[in-house]
Amino acid sequence: MALNPPGEKPRNENPDRYVYWLVGSVCALLLGAAVLGRDGLLSVFVNERRLVKLREEVWRLGRENRTLRSRIRSLRSDLTSIERIAREDLGLVKPGEKVYEFIRTRERGQVQKKKRP
Repeated sequence: MALNPPGEKPRNENPDRYVYWLVGSVCALLLGAAVLGRDGLLSVFVNERRLVKLREEVWRLGRENRTLRSRIRSLRSDLTSIERIAREDLGLVKPGEKVYEFIRTRERGQVQKKKRP
């Protein structure tokens, strides 16, 4: 280690070095807050992903809504649709028609025909 001439400060006690550390630390804190803070970049990316998912859900619900509106229109105006639903869902039968129910047995998977009066 070399001796310093009289009146000269040693190199490792340079006050500028502390200023650089202070400025660097403040910059690191600001950068960390910008990336990880409440409104930081990470939050922006998470919110963008949520926005994409919500837009997809809005699109899906809009499509489902259009389908349901079409079905409502058909039920209000089309007698064939009403008759089909009455037959399938409610089991209604016209006079003189015969209804056959097919029942699967669990043991063999065979179909048995059952005549309904």
